[in-house]
Amino acid sequence: MLKIKSITRRTYAIPCATGLATVAMSFPAFATEPGTSSGSLTDTLKIFSEVMAWFLKEGGTLLSWMLDKPIILLSLAIFFVGSVIGVLSRIYSSF
Repeated sequence: MLKIKSITRRTYAIPCATGLATVAMSFPAFATEPGTSSGSLTDTLKIFSEVMAWFLKEGGTLLSWMLDKPIILLSLAIFFVGSVIGVLSRIYSSF
């Protein structure tokens, strides 16, 4: 009991009640409008493929725009070179 009082005093929240409130608030997200079906796996995959096609198309547009800007290429190159150096330093420092 003292532990719960201590946690409540420090965080101003009851640990169990916070978790229960989070679960209770997520249920309306699963509700559907009247007259709509939940759909099938085929419908879900169709929607996912449409979203993925849009994402790839817009990603290609963004990538082509980025390749035209030398300053962005420089910052990306510095980031990737730093990443490679970081990975290699972790690998070689483990020996």
